[in-house]
Amino acid sequence: MTGGQSHCFNEPSLEVQVTCNDTHFQFKQLLSSFKSYSDRDLEFNLGQKFQHPTVDGRTVVSIVTLDDDGRLIQQDTATKPDQKDTTLIREINEEGDLVMNYKVDDVIYTRIYQRIS
Repeated sequence: MTGGQSHCFNEPSLEVQVTCNDTHFQFKQLLSSFKSYSDRDLEFNLGQKFQHPTVDGRTVVSIVTLDDDGRLIQQDTATKPDQKDTTLIREINEEGDLVMNYKVDDVIYTRIYQRIS
């Protein structure tokens, strides 16, 4: 193996940083692989509507609330009639991992981000 080929064995990594100050939240995501880097930032205040682009290129109007179980519930409303609304639920599980459940219609998928010490 030559030095030029070693990049093929690098695994992608994802770093998520969460900052909270009372009702103001900021999520920063950095995805890196051997070919590219991708940043995603989401900043909001609880209970206040805000507009932002999604990773799939849609523009949505969102509102995020905190439920009685300590979960952040994000309701995304599509700005175009041919697009779908989505719901995202963020919570910390018993192991301290960030669990994100995304729902579109009857489809739900889950991402789990493990805390690195």
